[in-house]
Amino acid sequence: MNLNIERDLTGFCIKFEVRPVNFFMLRIMKLCIWILLQILGYFLIHYISLREKVIFVKILFSSITLFLIRTPTIDSFYVFRDYGIQISTTRGCVLLPQKLNDVLFETKTFIPTDEIVDVVINEGIQGFSVIFYLCAIVKRSKKLHIIFPVCISTYPKILRGIFY
Repeated sequence: MNLNIERDLTGFCIKFEVRPVNFFMLRIMKLCIWILLQILGYFLIHYISLREKVIFVKILFSSITLFLIRTPTIDSFYVFRDYGIQISTTRGCVLLPQKLNDVLFETKTFIPTDEIVDVVINEGIQGFSVIFYLCAIVKRSKKLHIIFPVCISTYPKILRGIFY
């Protein structure tokens, strides 16, 4: 994962953005998969007895594949001095440009400073591996607000030096 840090000129806001290392390659690969599925769907529709409802089946197949094949996730974490933090996640459509995906598919959560108890790096178990993630602990909330994963590995490099 790549971490980009941007600071505005006044120092009021700092933006931390995490995106996969090979973001553009993943996007192109998913676009190619979508195109191959469209070609496969075209041949299946025309050579199986679905000719009566061809347009409906084409639209349905295109919509389903477009919904299932999404762009890689971009997580952002904004720190607004004296106001709070904002967590945003963007995961859009493969066919749309990134700017349009940001407008249409970005989810934002703002947490005011007086609601934040702490921001910590926490450890969790996912499947058979241990993951480390940055999260915010919020007053009167039953769940953690996950900002983004820090290290996804069975044995992170930091811990290897301790255990070995």
